[in-house]
Amino acid sequence: MEERVREIIADILGIDTGGLAVSTDIRSIESWDSMVQVRIIAELEDVFSCSIPIERIKSLKKVEDFVNIIS
Repeated sequence: MEERVREIIADILGIDTGGLAVSTDIRSIESWDSMVQVRIIAELEDVFSCSIPIERIKSLKKVEDFVNIIS
């Protein structure tokens, strides 16, 4: 699941998955903005058939946070 989450995020950002570790802080990625965040969340919810609570969205700061929230 971790690899798939990284692939989804990297695809939306238009970057190579090799440059995106689970420890990557989203604030360190210049192209990451609120619209990217919404696209990533929507795609993760679709792919993993889950619902990410809106109150948890602000707490998603690292790639591993996205992995953990859908686990």
